[in-house]
Amino acid sequence: MSPPKGSGVLYNAIANLSPAHQAMLKYLSTFLEPLSIAEIAELQGLHQNSVRESIDALTAAGLVERSKIETSGRGRPAWAYYTTAPETDVVTDAYLTKFVRGMCEMLREYADDPEMKAYDMGKDWAEELRPHTVAFLEDIGIEFLDVSKVDDKKLLSIIRLLASVAGHDAVLKPHTEATVQMRACPFVDVDGGIDPIMCEMHRGQLERFTSVVSGGRKQLSLSPMFRPGVCEFSLRDAEEAQ
Repeated sequence: MSPPKGSGVLYNAIANLSPAHQAMLKYLSTFLEPLSIAEIAELQGLHQNSVRESIDALTAAGLVERSKIETSGRGRPAWAYYTTAPETDVVTDAYLTKFVRGMCEMLREYADDPEMKAYDMGKDWAEELRPHTVAFLEDIGIEFLDVSKVDDKKLLSIIRLLASVAGHDAVLKPHTEATVQMRACPFVDVDGGIDPIMCEMHRGQLERFTSVVSGGRKQLSLSPMFRPGVCEFSLRDAEEAQ
């Protein structure tokens, strides 16, 4: 038996929607029961043709399903539409953060050295992500094996971009040449906190990734929660770090 498709397929579909189609998807998500084209048009004050165009696009993207409206008359069947798209905040808060919290609690309870175990898991995580990283870089015209040959400025820019793609809202720190600030984190819990064990896992992942892509010439140093709302990492020569 094969598993269901990954939710990333749906997120990609949403990201590729036009603003108008995203607005229609958001609107449909506020209704429990399916709505017909005529009902949507009346509620929103739009022409039915405009609504139909948006609904057709959402259906083609796999984000909206339809159900037949039972009628007693003859003619073409009438359809009502409802969304099956995920709500990013719900998935992140209800699933991911709870999973992260549970994993950290298990490490704390069962591992001899929870933070070191998390760090080692992070290094393994970097290896698991390598095929995804290779594919992403190829999509933007960069060969993975060529990254180790770029200058320090471009290497930092590549790592910053990958951190942002992973949900960290990463920016170059003003007035510095080798430091990046991460202003968001997908592992922050619903209460706004983050488990230090998760930070160690992230440290292992970032350090291992940087070592691999730089061909071992650079080492990353992570400073979790360097100041309120911001984590930082910087790059330095591996020889200097020893």
